[in-house]
Amino acid sequence: MAKNKQNRDPLEDVRETLKSILVLELFKLNIPQVDIAKKLRMDLNAVNAFLKGIKKDK
Repeated sequence: MAKNKQNRDPLEDVRETLKSILVLELFKLNIPQVDIAKKLRMDLNAVNAFLKGIKKDK
Protein backbone atom coordinates (compact mmCIF):
# COMPACT_ATOMS: atom_id res chain seq x y z
CA MET A 1 0.00 0.00 0.00
CA ALA A 2 2.82 2.42 0.71
CA LYS A 3 4.09 2.03 -2.84
CA ASN A 4 0.83 3.41 -4.28
CA LYS A 5 1.21 6.65 -2.35
CA GLN A 6 4.82 7.06 -3.48
CA ASN A 7 3.92 6.58 -7.15
CA ARG A 8 1.30 9.33 -7.06
CA ASP A 9 2.34 12.54 -8.78
CA PRO A 10 2.35 15.50 -6.37
CA LEU A 11 1.36 17.82 -9.21
CA GLU A 12 -1.78 15.77 -9.74
CA ASP A 13 -2.70 16.35 -6.10
CA VAL A 14 -2.26 20.09 -6.61
CA ARG A 15 -4.42 20.02 -9.75
CA GLU A 16 -7.21 18.17 -7.95
CA THR A 17 -7.09 20.59 -5.04
CA LEU A 18 -7.20 23.61 -7.34
CA LYS A 19 -10.15 22.15 -9.24
CA SER A 20 -11.99 21.63 -5.95
CA ILE A 21 -11.33 25.23 -4.93
CA LEU A 22 -12.50 26.48 -8.32
CA VAL A 23 -15.69 24.43 -8.11
CA LEU A 24 -16.47 25.97 -4.72
CA GLU A 25 -15.68 29.53 -5.82
CA LEU A 26 -17.73 29.25 -9.01
CA PHE A 27 -20.59 27.77 -7.02
CA LYS A 28 -20.43 30.73 -4.61
CA LEU A 29 -20.78 33.03 -7.63
CA ASN A 30 -24.09 31.29 -8.47
CA ILE A 31 -22.79 29.73 -11.67
CA PRO A 32 -24.89 26.69 -12.63
CA GLN A 33 -23.33 23.30 -11.98
CA VAL A 34 -23.60 22.41 -15.68
CA ASP A 35 -21.47 25.42 -16.59
CA ILE A 36 -18.95 24.64 -13.84
CA ALA A 37 -18.54 21.12 -15.23
CA LYS A 38 -18.06 22.46 -18.76
CA LYS A 39 -15.58 25.18 -17.77
CA LEU A 40 -13.43 22.82 -15.72
CA ARG A 41 -13.86 19.87 -18.13
CA MET A 42 -15.28 17.69 -15.38
CA ASP A 43 -18.08 15.16 -15.33
CA LEU A 44 -21.36 16.74 -14.19
CA ASN A 45 -21.91 13.87 -11.76
CA ALA A 46 -18.53 14.55 -10.14
CA VAL A 47 -19.41 18.22 -9.68
CA ASN A 48 -22.83 17.36 -8.26
CA ALA A 49 -21.36 14.78 -5.88
CA PHE A 50 -18.72 17.26 -4.69
CA LEU A 51 -21.30 20.00 -4.04
CA LYS A 52 -23.87 17.69 -2.47
CA GLY A 53 -24.98 19.08 0.87
CA ILE A 54 -23.53 22.55 0.35
CA LYS A 55 -26.14 25.25 0.65
CA LYS A 56 -26.13 28.38 -1.50
CA ASP A 57 -25.98 31.74 0.25
CA LYS A 58 -28.59 34.22 -0.87
